[in-house]
Amino acid sequence: MLTKIHFFIYKSDEALAVYLLRQTKEFKEAQLVRSRDPNLLSKCDVLVDVGGEFDPDRLRFDHHQTGFSESFIGGDIKLSSAGLIYKYFGKEIINNILNQSLNQNDSEGLDLIYKKLYNVFVRPIDAIDNGIPSASGGILYTDCTGITHRVRRLNPQWYEKKSEALELEQFEKASVLVGQEFHQHLDEIITSWMPSRQLVQKAFQNRFKHHKSGKIIVLETYCPWTDHLSAIDTNNVLYAIYPATEHDWRVQCVKKRGSVFESRHPLPRRWRGLPTERLRQITNLETAMFVHASGFIGGCNNYSDAIKMAEMALKTT
Repeated sequence: MLTKIHFFIYKSDEALAVYLLRQTKEFKEAQLVRSRDPNLLSKCDVLVDVGGEFDPDRLRFDHHQTGFSESFIGGDIKLSSAGLIYKYFGKEIINNILNQSLNQNDSEGLDLIYKKLYNVFVRPIDAIDNGIPSASGGILYTDCTGITHRVRRLNPQWYEKKSEALELEQFEKASVLVGQEFHQHLDEIITSWMPSRQLVQKAFQNRFKHHKSGKIIVLETYCPWTDHLSAIDTNNVLYAIYPATEHDWRVQCVKKRGSVFESRHPLPRRWRGLPTERLRQITNLETAMFVHASGFIGGCNNYSDAIKMAEMALKTT
């Protein structure tokens, strides 16, 4: 039996926590109860987001009590109910969803998936539930399209007649919604992010074949590369070159560690935002196509010119 807090209002953390528990063998068929009644709570097998107690051995997973400080591995954000369930059941859940398609001997692979999925999906839910903004400074706009807002909109509206049946029905919809998003993120990690790891490792190992400085990597095909490069490179590589289409190549700057936009070594300022013909005149690259106005990326029609563009950029200060 599961029990939930927030009988009046529910949020994405508890909706995800319930969904995740239902992906475990032990709680797959568990009955859901939403209550604050101490007598009822004492009879439940597992408590989530209620009860004022965190004790994983007794399956008590509340995070509202004074003194609670549990975080994810190496994390700096306190866990919500979603993060708590994911931390203690996440690896089992991933294996169950993948139906053992993951090599059982690949503990490193499972660990990478487990940590990546937390960071891209569960961690933001933890942060929002704890009132932690994604950036410092003033708010320029409000994004109401995220999973947290979509779950909030599934709560019965203020003008609707309240009932336990309606709230439970809407909560189940919210749990399914966050579960679908969880699956989508996991699928992307498995089918795209994990396979790209080997491609980036190979490109990094071969970097001196393309330029003696080792500051340029060349990817055989475009793939998600930034996370993987950051994990194996400590600031050496400045540019990644990869094919955008059959006849187009990109020269993309590597971002500074911990930065969203700032590049380690942007493409030269005098190239940025120029019309194609003017760019070709200045660079003497016959197939140069563009350099973005911010200098974070440029493009050429062939590999040879893309390499030359990166080489020239290396020489600028």
